[in-house]
Amino acid sequence: MAEPYNYNIAPPTDAFQKAYAFGTAVDQQQKQQAQQLAEKQRVQAALESISRDRSPENLAKNLLLVPSIKEQVLASESILNEAQRTSDNQFRAEVIGLAKGGNIDAAKARLAAQAEGYANTPGKEQQAAAAQALLKSWDIDPDPIVNTMEIQLVISDKDLYKTLFDAGELTAFQKNQRAAGVNPKSPEGIAQAEQFLNLQIDPIVEMVTPDNVKFVGPRSEYFRRYGTNAQEPVVKALPAVGEVRSGYRFNGGDPAQKSNWSKVGNSGGQTEAPSGNFQGK
Repeated sequence: MAEPYNYNIAPPTDAFQKAYAFGTAVDQQQKQQAQQLAEKQRVQAALESISRDRSPENLAKNLLLVPSIKEQVLASESILNEAQRTSDNQFRAEVIGLAKGGNIDAAKARLAAQAEGYANTPGKEQQAAAAQALLKSWDIDPDPIVNTMEIQLVISDKDLYKTLFDAGELTAFQKNQRAAGVNPKSPEGIAQAEQFLNLQIDPIVEMVTPDNVKFVGPRSEYFRRYGTNAQEPVVKALPAVGEVRSGYRFNGGDPAQKSNWSKVGNSGGQTEAPSGNFQGK
């Protein structure tokens, strides 16, 4: 006698449906992973661009291309009232301004003062811990912290950031000073800037003189020796601060002065003053 049909047996289509559902889930997961990777790459590219060019225009362009960065900052500020937001932005502006001016120690002191304030305020334990972690990161490399504050500030108060950026933008000469480890605001940096200005007014020139001697020195001295009707000398390209020529590093100031050059030895220190036509070699 035929057995009654077992209605508990899964129909053949069940296996297909389950396989299709599994395949669809895997496909969706792969698409999500691809989207997450693409977003990570966009964020990374935007942050790298911002680290190279921190102008308000470049920040605005990259934040428009990667809105997730802006969304994170706005989300973190959504719990703040206007007074708290203003206070945070003022704090960021102070740290950024000090750091851009070369006052790294003063910028760190401002961070430390904030951390101390949190530590002495009941209920601010989480902020105090975050501030202490920020200080430790600052000792490793302050630049990423300053860059993050710049992003936060331009999102929260773009007008304040633009004012700060315009006021603190370094000239090309000041950037060269910073690259050579000289604070543009220090007495040494200011003295170098004055010498640099004088060299723009009376530049170093190079010329074979009427008596067939090579002259390298201030243009005013060339004309004093050979007359204003002498052939116009060639202005010699000034070395950048930190630039090495013929084994000597330029430390700023008048390139014609031997004291402004140091020989690059194994230790990188000054061993002796260069001789001869050192400023252009």
